[in-house]
Amino acid sequence: MKIEVIKIYGFGKWVNQTFTLPESMMVFYGENEAGKSTLMAFISGMLFGFASKKSKFINTYEPKEQAVYGGEIQFLHQGKSYRLIRRHRTNTELELIDLQTNEAFANPQPILDDILGPITSETFQQIYAINADELAEVRSLTPAELEQRLLKIGAVGATEWLSVANQFEKEAQGLFAANSKNGKRPLNGLLNEYRRTVDNQLEIQRQLPTYFASLESLQNQHVAIEKLKTKITDQQNSLLELNELARLEPLYLQMRKLEQKQAQQVKKINEDTKVRFEQLQFQKANLIEELTRLEQTMQADNTNNIQNSNLSEAVTKLQPRLGMLLEMAANYRAMDQQINQLTRQYQQMRAEVSNFAETTPMQRQHPMNSASSSDIPKWKLGLGVAVIAIVLLMPINLVVKVLLALIVGGGVWLTGNRNADAHKVDQPAKEAPTDQLAQTQLNQLQAQLQASQAQLRQLEETINAEQSNINGFKLASVTNTMAASDFSMQLQQLSQVINEHVAEQQAHALGKADQVYQEQYYKQRHQQLANVQQEMQTVLASIGVADEAEFHLQIVKQNVDKQQNQELIAMQKQFNDQQITRLASLTSPVTDMITTTKMHLTQNNVQLAALEQQLQSSQIQHLKVVSNGTINEIEQQIANLQRDVIAGLEDFMIKQLSAQWINEALKQSSQQRMPQILTLATKYFQMLTGGNFIAIKMKSNMISLITATDEQFSLAELSKGTSEQLYVAFRIAFAQVLADMIEFPIIIDDGFVNFDAQRLGRMHGLMHELSINQQVIYFTSNPVVLTDFTTPQIVTL
Repeated sequence: MKIEVIKIYGFGKWVNQTFTLPESMMVFYGENEAGKSTLMAFISGMLFGFASKKSKFINTYEPKEQAVYGGEIQFLHQGKSYRLIRRHRTNTELELIDLQTNEAFANPQPILDDILGPITSETFQQIYAINADELAEVRSLTPAELEQRLLKIGAVGATEWLSVANQFEKEAQGLFAANSKNGKRPLNGLLNEYRRTVDNQLEIQRQLPTYFASLESLQNQHVAIEKLKTKITDQQNSLLELNELARLEPLYLQMRKLEQKQAQQVKKINEDTKVRFEQLQFQKANLIEELTRLEQTMQADNTNNIQNSNLSEAVTKLQPRLGMLLEMAANYRAMDQQINQLTRQYQQMRAEVSNFAETTPMQRQHPMNSASSSDIPKWKLGLGVAVIAIVLLMPINLVVKVLLALIVGGGVWLTGNRNADAHKVDQPAKEAPTDQLAQTQLNQLQAQLQASQAQLRQLEETINAEQSNINGFKLASVTNTMAASDFSMQLQQLSQVINEHVAEQQAHALGKADQVYQEQYYKQRHQQLANVQQEMQTVLASIGVADEAEFHLQIVKQNVDKQQNQELIAMQKQFNDQQITRLASLTSPVTDMITTTKMHLTQNNVQLAALEQQLQSSQIQHLKVVSNGTINEIEQQIANLQRDVIAGLEDFMIKQLSAQWINEALKQSSQQRMPQILTLATKYFQMLTGGNFIAIKMKSNMISLITATDEQFSLAELSKGTSEQLYVAFRIAFAQVLADMIEFPIIIDDGFVNFDAQRLGRMHGLMHELSINQQVIYFTSNPVVLTDFTTPQIVTL
């Protein structure tokens, strides 16, 4: 998506305001309170919907003046231009118009959702929007927190999930601490009390030998039950795995069939042979068509009217002037090329003037090139004379020749003057400053360029008048155009029409002699056709194919094989190595294995129920053995404490596992994109640090940075500014990784207020590079953008 026009009816301070975005790199420059953040909020609201609720925490940007709430955005998506219109904050009216067909979609929301794809207001803020608040938060992070955020930058919404994971971790730490001995935390206190009660129980049990025998029996039964439960759990896990294999088995068998077909694929026709044969087919078709046309021509009545009166009139009027018109077209091209050359010279000289203005007076007094001379070098003078001579000998209009000669001579003169001025830097201060002389030369070159452009416009008007005259004849083989750049092509077509007309007239006059020529030409073309057919047979024989039909059938088979290979690759991606190994090792159908596993699982469950019932009876017997009421009380206390400890442990484990699960899920989500993100982030980080850091390495979820001198730094060793640059490199890299799937502009709202001048300049250079393939919209109050970006790229608020 590329936003082209923003039109605001009423939104915050903006009322009846239109902004045009002609470039892929656009800068909205203005002081604080100029409306930059308001404009960014308008773009988000237009794409994803305005705020529907009012509160002190939500800015709805009500218009300051009486105006309709909302506006329009014109954008380009996949080669089509659309206009999106939203009116009113509540009860919003939405319109979407295809500007190519001027069609307004009856139900625009699904169309807009399809254009935006998976991007929502939240994901837009997390992926494509960078602001100062976000980078200020990065500056406040510890190195460990920054590393954690970078590792999970590929997982959308990671910041919010990390907050949830941290909250779970804190709550779990509030329940239990492994090294705590004072028992202040609830779970630690319960465990300490449980240990004391068990110690008390053991002291009493030592007095009851019979109790120990009963207790040993209970323990053995508990062990047997636990083993059986473990076995049942393993069988349940095996059953889950088998069910998954049963789901994948049909796809696996289909994949194996495709692999077998792939192994049986016929020998492929190489691309060169295919291209050559298709060229021969094309030649054959053209020759057959030409022979057919020649046969019809030879059989036609010689008295047929070869050309209509309109064509004859055009030939009569335009043929005498054709040479002059061709010269006019050549003059136009020469002047256009010369203007392009002058434009490049002007831009180069303007850059040199700017660079000269940035140098210090001391630098101007001590130029680097001590070999400068006030005279024009002989080789340059000779080159200038040679070029002028070549220009004067060119077959073009005399005025253009003189103009080109003057321009070339002026270029040599300017070069000499620049050399002379460089030498005069060491002369007394009374001479004119070199920068003023360079500016004067720049102004002269600009005037020269403007004069050339004016002459080109006059020539273009003359050409347009001639094109209008040619268009008036409405010749079928001559393109009607009013573009001066197409004049040469139009004259070539006209010349061909005239030549064909003259040839046909001459052929008509020749009579019988022309028929003999046509017969000879027909025989030549017929022989060429035979040669082409012979070469086609040679090509077919070289690849073992009988005829053209079999050749095309072979190509179709190759395309089918290619499609099957793509399907095979897609299938293979749905399996992991372990699943493929397991399916390949199966000796019986998965359904049979599932049936057997279910049967064993049922048997073990029945056995478990019997053991648990036996345990219950043994516990009753155990209670009868224990006659001391104190033991019963202690056992009840232990049971109560076990229940409380288990409940506390469950709560603790739930919070701990939840935090771990969130972190692991974010890590997995991020790692899917991390190799691509890391590659681009390395490139951008190297650019932003001026080549100080050349590599980003990740090992065991630890990020290290390598300098140009092969030194290695951890995140804890980076300055806050460099940490910001690293974070920006990762953020932009993530947006670029998604660029192949999602076409969306990057929007930056004063995101680099803490960057020094050098870092900000590099960031601006990175924006220029990004804007080649992706639109970048930059809101800032820093006046340095007025020099770092061109005038068409800047909108002053």
